[in-house]
Amino acid sequence: MAQFEGTIKEFTKFVGAYARLKVAFISAKYKKQIGKCEECGVSNLLDAAHIKGKGRALIIANILSEFMEDDIIRIDLNEFEERFIDYHLPIESTIRILCRQCHRKYDQEDEEGKINTKDLSVSNENVLIERLIKEQMNKSKAMMILNERKPGSLTNSNTIFSNIITRDNGWWLQPENDKFKSDLHIILNDIKGCNVYIFKLPANTIPDPAKHFKQRNDKYRANCSDIYIPASGTKFAEKNGFDFSIFLVEKVDY
Repeated sequence: MAQFEGTIKEFTKFVGAYARLKVAFISAKYKKQIGKCEECGVSNLLDAAHIKGKGRALIIANILSEFMEDDIIRIDLNEFEERFIDYHLPIESTIRILCRQCHRKYDQEDEEGKINTKDLSVSNENVLIERLIKEQMNKSKAMMILNERKPGSLTNSNTIFSNIITRDNGWWLQPENDKFKSDLHIILNDIKGCNVYIFKLPANTIPDPAKHFKQRNDKYRANCSDIYIPASGTKFAEKNGFDFSIFLVEKVDY
């Protein structure tokens, strides 16, 4: 297990270049399939350009925000890679094939949401990622907001957090099964709705997670539950049927 622990600046220093190469790798087949600039039609010097609102820096920030505790990132690098790929799929939803000239023009256009696209080309990408994480909801910020209502009830060890994953339009959680033996708080962040949902599962509510959730027991993760909760509707039913809605404590707007 390759575990990273450090600041955002340290993460982007060591992993930022790898993320750029990974985008080229996962988009190579799609680039060959399209075979021309989707803007002007030329077929040489093609780039894989992130669609506005789904840039590499924003994707990295969305992932890291789930694993930031007191300004420190703690994440298994294999899990980061898995989530980074997932955020890009299906590839046509995140990538446009453009020639170099159209790519530069596309990146210089006004704004994507709240993010100035000119920022996406800065060399010091860690500054942008850090800003994006601080601008949006993350685990530490959500815990602080909720602890203001019930001081001390949420800690890093008894709380798990997830943003919505674009591909599935749902939340993805991979808690160690031992966490179900104690009181477990789950925070689901709805970025579009600007609210968080807080759930509390009392200790041993799920004595045997394998009966309810797909299990991870591979070289990257062991004795973990793989949980997907669709964001559509209000039932919060996991894809295998477990109903989290009965454990919903509160919905908080921010």
